[in-house]
Amino acid sequence: MNNSKNILLLLIFTCSTLWGQAENLDSLWQVWKNEKQEDEVRLNAVNDVFWERYLFNNPDTVLVLIEEAITFAQTTGKQYWEAKLLNTKARALFDKNNYLEADKVLQQALELSAGLKNREIVVETHNSLGSLNYSQGNFNKAINYYHQALKINIELKNDLATVTAYNNIGTSHYELGNYPEALEYTQKGLKILERMSLTNTRHGGVIYNNIGEVYYEVNNFTKANKYFQQALRIMRESKNKQGTAVVYNNLGNLYFKQHKYKDALIYTKQALRLNEELGVKKGIAETCRNLGNMYYEEQSFEEALIYYQRSLKLSEEIADKRGTAISYYNFGRLAIINGKVDDAFKWCKQGLELTREIKALPEEKDCLKCLYTAYKKKGEIAHSLNYYEQYLILKDSLFNKEKTQKITQLEMRYDYEKETAELEQKQKQLLLETEVKAERSRFLSSVFLGGLSTIFLLGFFLLSRANNRKLNKKNIELGNSKKVIEEQLLLLKNKNEELEQYIESNTQLEQFAQIASHDLKSPLRRIQSFSEMLNRELKVNASESVNEALGFIKTNTEKMQNLIDDIMDYSQISSNTEKELVELDRIIEDLGQNLKQKYGDKLEFYYGAIPIVFGNPSQLQRLFQNLIENGIKYNQSSPIKIGISVTETQDFYEFKVSDNGIGIEAEYHKSIFDMFRRLHSHSEYKGTGIGLATCKRIIDLHNGEIWVTSPKKQGSVFHFTLPKKINYKKHKEL
Repeated sequence: MNNSKNILLLLIFTCSTLWGQAENLDSLWQVWKNEKQEDEVRLNAVNDVFWERYLFNNPDTVLVLIEEAITFAQTTGKQYWEAKLLNTKARALFDKNNYLEADKVLQQALELSAGLKNREIVVETHNSLGSLNYSQGNFNKAINYYHQALKINIELKNDLATVTAYNNIGTSHYELGNYPEALEYTQKGLKILERMSLTNTRHGGVIYNNIGEVYYEVNNFTKANKYFQQALRIMRESKNKQGTAVVYNNLGNLYFKQHKYKDALIYTKQALRLNEELGVKKGIAETCRNLGNMYYEEQSFEEALIYYQRSLKLSEEIADKRGTAISYYNFGRLAIINGKVDDAFKWCKQGLELTREIKALPEEKDCLKCLYTAYKKKGEIAHSLNYYEQYLILKDSLFNKEKTQKITQLEMRYDYEKETAELEQKQKQLLLETEVKAERSRFLSSVFLGGLSTIFLLGFFLLSRANNRKLNKKNIELGNSKKVIEEQLLLLKNKNEELEQYIESNTQLEQFAQIASHDLKSPLRRIQSFSEMLNRELKVNASESVNEALGFIKTNTEKMQNLIDDIMDYSQISSNTEKELVELDRIIEDLGQNLKQKYGDKLEFYYGAIPIVFGNPSQLQRLFQNLIENGIKYNQSSPIKIGISVTETQDFYEFKVSDNGIGIEAEYHKSIFDMFRRLHSHSEYKGTGIGLATCKRIIDLHNGEIWVTSPKKQGSVFHFTLPKKINYKKHKEL
């Protein structure tokens, strides 16, 4: 459960228009005290003193100063400064965790600023109200306030403030689990920054970080890492410690989700160190939660508890409802591990109540799962099943394929619009060059005509005609270039439309598979749960035939469950999936380590030189995993031997995955790659008959071929080819 973006939101967007620029705080203080200074200069000095000295530091002291300045603004009729200082006062109250009073002050500022000509103070107040509600987990209210700010910023043509509003709206949608909407709004902000050539500024760092968060949530780790690294570079270059801490934290989460625990701990501890140095309680609470999660996964539960306790204490201190709810969930799952089921009920129900209050759907899902597990541990199947159904429905709504496809479409549209804009810019540049050259030619002609005598008229005429021929030739070339660009733009547009139609068709098919899968699983889960309940109730009193029937139900529901899962996996292998350079040796090394832990000395696994290829990492991992598991399953040898080797031709790498198993008769060498094709009964070897069909689909999508050879009584060798994109190898031995 993740809650790191709010730090960047408050850091940059609540305060970006308010950072003081003064270098000498003492002189600012003297300016305020000097009654001979102009009123506006004095009031501006007060505001700068606050943001320079007291931000996140000493809100109690500054409140006295701000109250004095507000009274002065009221007395002198400076309504703009009264509204601005009310915003500053609200921030001081916010730092004291006095949210109710901060809200009252901001409402007062909003009412006061409504009658002012300066609408920027209205924007500032809407942003402050948005951030205040965001911090309390009231994300829908925050979105409403940010939309008000967005509307005014667009009217005022204030581009940077518009970027701020787009980002804030996107960030709030992210917290609600609306990932496509989050990506859409943050991309709008990024486009403006690209147009202004400001992507390498602090604003760009925030946008890159938040886009990375969206890709992280939909498990596109490659894209997430790309955007996080861009954000980290910008934050470091701008010496923005708090922004750097946020990105460190996100990189920690990213490595953690990929089971790279060592790297995850390094980044997250760096984030904690920076947050402690800055005294940002929300950031400390977040990084402590994440460190707790890492120690939890490593089964260091005492270490996890220490960090969870610190996180909860800080979240309650700053009235962070979402952070508090996450902590309740963490205590609940720790209680389950420790066998304290009643404590788990208490914590997870508190967490569920809080997440529903603030409509934090991802966290609500986790609390439902916790309660389902707790009731299952206690043996209360009916309650457990109820929470499990709620959990699955919510999980499907958050992470369905439709959302993933919508994110893909948004990404493609962004790339298309960016490429189109670049082509249009080139076209404009060519036209401009043509006009400049034509104008230059006309100018030179007039100079020559006015300045030369009649004697040189003939020579000038000939020279001018030669120049005009060259110019006409150049204009023809530029005209041809323009036509080529227009043709390319039209071709790009047509290709984009075709691609969108394909995506729409593919999305509908995958959505149908998703719905069908869910509708099939729901009654299956009920059958499974109630058969378990019957088995528990009857126990030893059941007759042999009843026990046999219950066992039959259990076995066949498990078979059906596996079959549905495999069909879903098959349907989700898509040609739309992003491809990249893949270091296959890492994938195979990870598989080898897992096999070593699972089978020990019963398995010999070896491989030689492994190339880097162009493809989809998760699909290629599934390919190797399916082929290796196939070689282990259909094998009666001791020890089992699995080998991977590679040869290469001019255009392809040919991979061989060999085993010393039972082999495959030649007559089945083609049909085994068909869906549901099984050569053995389920009692002999378990399986669904989809694994090799999945392998063939993956290879087809990578423009390769797959086949099998099986020397008599010598096991099987699965061959497949992948196109060569590069000519580079790494060597590994296990």
